[in-house]
Amino acid sequence: MISKHLQFNIKNELINRGIICTTAILVTCQAFEKNIDWAKVVFIVIATLFNPLIPIYLSRDTWILLIL
Repeated sequence: MISKHLQFNIKNELINRGIICTTAILVTCQAFEKNIDWAKVVFIVIATLFNPLIPIYLSRDTWILLIL
């Protein structure tokens, strides 16, 4: 039962990372078109942190600080 739960969570994590990363990339493209410098930086960082292909593993406390 626990292994199925962990597999489900891993799949959800990858799907969530993919959605967040893709959205951040699209917003970054819009920021480049409209020349909004702060949005370029913020959403490139978000896309990097939530990249599902090369994930960045941080401790839970660090993620909480980043999310807040």
